[in-house]
Amino acid sequence: MKDPFLFLSFFPSEKNLYLKNLHEIILSFLGYCVLYQYIAGPMTKWKDLKQSKKSKDKQLYLNFKIHVVTMVQCIISILLTVPTLNLRFDLNILTFQDEFISMLSSVTIGYFLWDLYVCVRWFDLFQFEFLLHAVCSLFVFVSSLAPNYQNYVSKFLLFELSSPFVNINWLFSTLIKEFECDIPMLFNALNGVLLIVVFFLVRIVWGWSCITILGYQILAKKWIFDPRFPKLVMLITFLINMALNTLNCVWLSKMVKIAMKMAGIGGSKGSKKA
Repeated sequence: MKDPFLFLSFFPSEKNLYLKNLHEIILSFLGYCVLYQYIAGPMTKWKDLKQSKKSKDKQLYLNFKIHVVTMVQCIISILLTVPTLNLRFDLNILTFQDEFISMLSSVTIGYFLWDLYVCVRWFDLFQFEFLLHAVCSLFVFVSSLAPNYQNYVSKFLLFELSSPFVNINWLFSTLIKEFECDIPMLFNALNGVLLIVVFFLVRIVWGWSCITILGYQILAKKWIFDPRFPKLVMLITFLINMALNTLNCVWLSKMVKIAMKMAGIGGSKGSKKA
């Protein structure tokens, strides 16, 4: 598949993919910065939140802008992933290279650079687990331009299928708790169920299956004995996936507890606000 934005490259004839796709990384990063800074804010009518001196209001305004950006990112990722879903699992992860996949990785790298900036800038809000997610995700997609495991890039990005429900869930919860808006219970409940189900399927079931299949192929096809095999990179990639998959299990357990509390299951003991 062809890269539709290759004509903008600073180094169109360069074999090094980092240089060849540098324009897409930069444009993606700048695009998300502009979306966050100049578009997401004006989209909300909560302008008084921006001017408020209350930390709670500022956090709410910041969260809204971030969720707008993440919603745009997950939609872009899902749309760009669709044409690549037919890539076979058994393609050689050391030699397979595709222009479109490189573009997809570059756009994703730009997003996670923005995500890393946000997690560092607002560390007191997001804490270590979100910073870990940003750093690990950035490493995985940066490594894919080596190139490594390019046939798995879109498979990793399937995790984004759960993100729209996460963003909608945050919006519904905020409108109900902070603004006392009347969101139909059916809509809220339906999104909650879809969030838990899709999150479980793509981030837990598919997440663990994907890394297991990749590990099996590396051993079965004896790629690990190839002198070109990046042992350290692949070891770090596996550890990252294990960490992120474990983190996803933690997040899923929190979602289930919140859902059970809302449904009145499990007693009346309170828990910390999500």
